[in-house]
Amino acid sequence: MSKKNKNQSPSEPRDNKHDATTGASSSTKAGPQDKASFQPATDQSVTDESATGEAELNDTAKVKDLQEALKHAQDKVAYLAADFENFRRRNQQDSKRRITRERVHILSDLLAVIDDFERSFTEIEEHIPELTSRLAGFELIYKALKKVLSQHGVQEVAATGVFNPEIHEAVMQVDDPEVKSGHIVAVLQKGYLLQGELLRPAKVSVKP
Repeated sequence: MSKKNKNQSPSEPRDNKHDATTGASSSTKAGPQDKASFQPATDQSVTDESATGEAELNDTAKVKDLQEALKHAQDKVAYLAADFENFRRRNQQDSKRRITRERVHILSDLLAVIDDFERSFTEIEEHIPELTSRLAGFELIYKALKKVLSQHGVQEVAATGVFNPEIHEAVMQVDDPEVKSGHIVAVLQKGYLLQGELLRPAKVSVKP
């Protein structure tokens, strides 16, 4: 047994010690491959975060564009609605003016007929008084016309007192001692108002 120990070289490591050292070395130290294996996971995380940020920016930009487009559309609709309302009002006003103008023409023509009736009555009463009793039918027609005019808002212009250039038309001057200066002497043609607006001025004579 002592010979076996002598033949063994002192520098030669024992098998069991070498195995233990190798095991300890392999369990505590990491090789180059082990360190590199963690790097790809870190790069992927950064890439994902960057992609998510870009997507959020794109979504925000799209939302902003949609909001601006919506506002532009709303403004356009409001403008068109206002423009249509103005058109509708203008059309109504034009129609009203046209109807009023035609109405004035028709009523003015009727006033000419009224003038003819009144002139005829005056001439008959002055020159042929015996025919006055036979004018009952014509008087009924005359009154019916006056009633139609009244129903449409036509009223006679007051033609007494002070001359008013807004409703009277002076066609001559008469020096009447019984009338004050600037007052109406006589009515030569009756004037009429249509719903408060002048339809035809009264033609009068005025004392200067």
